[in-house]
Amino acid sequence: SQGTLYQTSDGVELGEAITQKDTVVTNSNGLVIFVPILNANGSTNFGYLANNEILSSEEANVSIEINAINDAPIFSQNSYEFSTYENSSTGAYIGKVNAVDPESSSVTYSILGEENNTLFSIDNTGNISANTNSLNYEDISSYTLTINAFDGQDSDSANVVINIIDVSEAPTVTNLFETTDEDTNTTITLSGNSPDEKPITFIISQLPDIEKGTLYQTSDGESLGDPITQENTTVLNENGLVIFSPTS
Repeated sequence: SQGTLYQTSDGVELGEAITQKDTVVTNSNGLVIFVPILNANGSTNFGYLANNEILSSEEANVSIEINAINDAPIFSQNSYEFSTYENSSTGAYIGKVNAVDPESSSVTYSILGEENNTLFSIDNTGNISANTNSLNYEDISSYTLTINAFDGQDSDSANVVINIIDVSEAPTVTNLFETTDEDTNTTITLSGNSPDEKPITFIISQLPDIEKGTLYQTSDGESLGDPITQENTTVLNENGLVIFSPTS
């Protein structure tokens, strides 16, 4: 059977289903409603006859042609949520979405929005991957994508949230070039950057030639503190200030 007949009082509202032969139609105008099975198409028919309380007519036939209408693909979920580490390699797998077409047509996936297409890609199996190795938690901690599934005629969409997982990143330091006159102290500001935006502590990893001069701790960039006489000594000034004092 391609569908079910229903009694109706007004031709709009469904009444009881007609599930047996020789069921009397309750609507005095002979109205019934045919409801096709979901996604069914093709031909079907049913028979009926009239009765005047004395005699019955010959049976007549009602032929019904159910036209096929394309149904859009359907995502398995309205929304998805995945996670990936910041600075993951280009092409890194993030997650998979899935849409099924009721007519079993092939489904093509796409990411809506130019910016998100630059950062992420999706193949025709629904696999989402990174298009870049520069996803940075400190810049953007999550992205929301709209994924489109298209069967050649109609489409469905689903939201995808991609959370960026923070990864501890080593700070960077800058090579510096300083000049000073003989017997003249110079204040040096050590320079570095923390990708995680966390406070930086500077460490003196190599001492200057003792014959040329000595590094000193300083609280304000002017007054000399303790001399730095050992490698791997932490700079006490929170702004990275040290003083180099040339040997006389």
